[in-house]
Amino acid sequence: MPRACIIYEGKHGFTETVIKKMAPILGPARYFPLAEYKNELRDKYDFFVIGGPVDNEKIDQSILDFVSANASWLSGKRVALFATCPSEVNGREQLEPLMKILGNSVVSAEVVHGDADHLDLPELVEYALRVKALIDKGYVPMPAEQLKTYIEGFLKSYRYCTLCTGSGTRVRGTTINYTYRDGYIYAGCEGSEKFANLLLNNNVCISVFGPYPGYGREGPAENQVGLQLFGTATILDPASDEFKKMMEAQGGDYNMIASLPFLLHGLSIKLDKAVIFWAQLAKMGYGNKQTYIF
Repeated sequence: MPRACIIYEGKHGFTETVIKKMAPILGPARYFPLAEYKNELRDKYDFFVIGGPVDNEKIDQSILDFVSANASWLSGKRVALFATCPSEVNGREQLEPLMKILGNSVVSAEVVHGDADHLDLPELVEYALRVKALIDKGYVPMPAEQLKTYIEGFLKSYRYCTLCTGSGTRVRGTTINYTYRDGYIYAGCEGSEKFANLLLNNNVCISVFGPYPGYGREGPAENQVGLQLFGTATILDPASDEFKKMMEAQGGDYNMIASLPFLLHGLSIKLDKAVIFWAQLAKMGYGNKQTYIF
């Protein structure tokens, strides 16, 4: 699993604020002020995030010295460079000396603008997500069709998932009974707050967790799978042909459902992406986190 090490010059409080808010987004990561760097860190991490403040239109000299002194091994890593500086300073130009030293090992070089009194948090979050996406590229990918087989095998072995919906500040997580077929999740649901969210925002996230079939339900922790699914939901009218097809896919009795004293509403969720976490994948020679696009 790719791990990130953040090394920064934090003598200005703003840079340290940026790092502490950014680090949790990056996944398996740890941050170290430059003064706490030890040579043993170089073998513990696959990805390095390095940077500091811009002073007098130059990147902090201690960061420049660190990169120069450690260029021989940093050149074999993937490195994201950053600078923190006020909005009126470009900042990107100040990273060029570091980029020249590290060459092709640099996968990102960006600037976070702000000061002790102002931090554009949405901008920082988007930057952190871009770095995280670069870190995730360090996973050895499984061939798409093989990955799809494992994901579908897992989905078809379970009946219950957690459906997450949201709109504005209102969020909802609901356990539902589902059926998977050909890139779609189908479910019949009683009315509830999730439909208030879906009417305003049909983007959903679904999670399923449990042991992979055939690997032992009572086995070690590496048998456990976490699966996140992302897609868009369509609400099916209980009287529609689409609802009847959904009931057929689930093996339900439409006439019995129609006789209930309340309406059972249908959901057809077109899946766009699946993210699977499974330690067994590493034993197969791949990253234990994999992404599949439907």
